[in-house]
Amino acid sequence: MKPIHSLSDNEWFQLVQRAAALPDVPEPLTRAALNLWPADRLPAIARTAEPLRRLAALLTFDSWAAPAVAVGMRALPSDVRHLLFTATGRDIDLRIAPLDGRFALAGQVLGPDETGSLELVCRSDELSAPQAANLDELGEFRLDGVSRGTYQLTLRLGNDEIVLPLIEVGAQRDRGVL
Repeated sequence: MKPIHSLSDNEWFQLVQRAAALPDVPEPLTRAALNLWPADRLPAIARTAEPLRRLAALLTFDSWAAPAVAVGMRALPSDVRHLLFTATGRDIDLRIAPLDGRFALAGQVLGPDETGSLELVCRSDELSAPQAANLDELGEFRLDGVSRGTYQLTLRLGNDEIVLPLIEVGAQRDRGVL
């Protein structure tokens, strides 16, 4: 993450758009912030882009929370946790697996073909730096070396910002999602 003083006009405006998309931002303050730019210096993104939509994803499946109903090998306990989220026209498939004393988060966004990125922020250790990754052409992503903790995962796809519920990485099998 760059310091604010080194952001370009377009990067700064994207931060303003994200702030304006928060649910409780008063309209007059949003308009006042956007009016700080002289019309001739207003970033190109401001003239063409639609406002960012902030969406909340819902957890629809947690392999550790649901009792195993399958028989055979699928009913065996696993160290890999499988989570499935849904958010307005998209499903987010997420796997959390142990990897060399830490964890790997891998997944895929299923829905409209869009490129995008994601940001993982640790809520249990505010001093840790956010981790980021881009989605590939199939909507897949992977983050390695994730420490144990409570995380917020945010996906940015087109004009949508999708926020997943808090995820406990490194939880014991019986603890589930916070």
